[in-house]
Amino acid sequence: MSVNTKKAERRALRFESVGDIRAELDRLERAQRGAGVRHTGNYTPGQNFNHLAKWIRVYETRDFGPRPPWFVRVIGRWMKPGIVKNGFKPGLTGPGNRTQPEPEASFEDGIANYRAALDVLETLNLEHENPMFGHCSHEEGMSVQLRHAEHHLGFLHPKG
Repeated sequence: MSVNTKKAERRALRFESVGDIRAELDRLERAQRGAGVRHTGNYTPGQNFNHLAKWIRVYETRDFGPRPPWFVRVIGRWMKPGIVKNGFKPGLTGPGNRTQPEPEASFEDGIANYRAALDVLETLNLEHENPMFGHCSHEEGMSVQLRHAEHHLGFLHPKG
């Protein structure tokens, strides 16, 4: 059964660097070894980690998929400053299946996969032409990665 993520409980997170994401992953891993981690969105913890890792791999390969229709590009360019600054709104779904996680993604495999992707992220030049947002500077690309992590990791709650 699908969760209405617009109404789901989320933790407010704010990441200023990849190091902040790594620190949050450490907290979640400690919680998982203890009382556990519950999720309030549609993805399990492992699926969240795998989705975030796949999103980074899209930036690594520059395979952003097909160019969306003109009206989506107009809306995307209008939305870009808000996403870069404030992040993603719950309930927003992206196009395609390239970043959809595997249904059986475990916590341990997912977090290892995401950590490996973060290693790659720290080496990337994120300046690119985004099919939806238009030109993005390295700083904008990094901000999108940080806001995306805040969004998904906010649905994960350490128990206890």
